[in-house]
Amino acid sequence: MAHVVIKGCGHTSTVDWWTLGILIYEMMFGTTPFKGPNRNATFSNILKNDVQYPSHPNTQQIHSNTKNLIKKLLHKDEHKRLGANSGASDVKAHVAFKKINWALLRNMEPPIIPPPINPIDPNVMHHSISESMSLDLDQEDKKKRVRNGRNPFENFSSVTLLHVGDEGDEAEEALMRMAQDGRSSTSPSPPAYNELNGHGHGHGGGSSSPKADSDVSTGHDI
Repeated sequence: MAHVVIKGCGHTSTVDWWTLGILIYEMMFGTTPFKGPNRNATFSNILKNDVQYPSHPNTQQIHSNTKNLIKKLLHKDEHKRLGANSGASDVKAHVAFKKINWALLRNMEPPIIPPPINPIDPNVMHHSISESMSLDLDQEDKKKRVRNGRNPFENFSSVTLLHVGDEGDEAEEALMRMAQDGRSSTSPSPPAYNELNGHGHGHGGGSSSPKADSDVSTGHDI
């Protein structure tokens, strides 16, 4: 979070370059640059302190150009921050990216290519997440599906339930009205509908009986 956001004094798009600096720092050092023991301490570090680089053996592998890039992206003066003048063009032109051909970036081979994985393999899920038991699929059947190469998530569906008092009450009411409209189109017309449209016997007169309709159609007097 940039210092101008903490102060609440308004900010421009340069906060995005601040966020990029934070991201690069975390990717390089494995921690956030202004982290404090609590939220207020972190905010204080952002407002008062310059970015510091951890001193451990792995930091020797991080080039000074990368540190300079981070420093310029985390400049507290948003008008002097890298990217404030020409946006992404300023950032791309930094010496840290001198080996990158931006026009051919999509055609370059990444330095690290992770081994291919099966996206439907449940083993890729984080083990710390507790697995809920399926209501209609026992664990032995699930193991057989995985071993046979079948998608363990086939026929999986999700249902969102709306309860009275939830924020989705308006959506629920709309769905109920749609359901009622659908039933009314296939069910017999209610008495009130018949009365308004001149069918059956209603209060106050004005309704014609089937016999009267027949007499009128044949031209006989009532």
